[in-house]
Amino acid sequence: MIKNIFIRRITICSVALFSLFLLTKFPKKELNNIEISTIYVSNELSYIYLLNDYNLLSLTKVISEENDTLKKAKELLEILIIGGSKEDKIPSGFKPIIPQDTKILNIDLDNNTLKVNFSKELLDVEKDYEEKVIESIVYTLTTIKDIKNIIIYIEEDILSYLPKSNKYIPTNLTRSFGINKIYDITNIHDVEDVTIYYLSKYNNEE
Repeated sequence: MIKNIFIRRITICSVALFSLFLLTKFPKKELNNIEISTIYVSNELSYIYLLNDYNLLSLTKVISEENDTLKKAKELLEILIIGGSKEDKIPSGFKPIIPQDTKILNIDLDNNTLKVNFSKELLDVEKDYEEKVIESIVYTLTTIKDIKNIIIYIEEDILSYLPKSNKYIPTNLTRSFGINKIYDITNIHDVEDVTIYYLSKYNNEE
């Protein structure tokens, strides 16, 4: 019994001495000077137009890490690039449409008009998808609050003509350009613009 009490007192004294040793090695003043930095990451859902399983452009959502208008615009464009660095953000059941290796050379916003300068690879696409690439860019970027109009450049030259489909496009692109358009190619009279919207669901998610 006495032996146990003696051992217990020795243990308590040893712990107390060790605590005093720590306090001398790490003074309270130094501990108070340690800086703690916190990084806040903003994740919110943004809308984007991607190809669905039927090769039609469809509205879906992706996680965006940017709040600034220009940074968000660039981020969404990068998600649209096939094999791009942000392809992992694409939901299941959808795929990007901008040709692989396309670069965003510069981007600028002026009075709700976004000017985007792409590398020449933007036009490296099959004829049937040439117009869809433009539609995807315009409809995706105009989901951003401060963007109403788009001007597309190819290595500093304004894009006004699609070489493979032989179609002229407006310099100032808006949603009036249409999406998933259908043309009656057997009748050149009474031609009307038709815009079809597709809202896809995959695994119970829009």
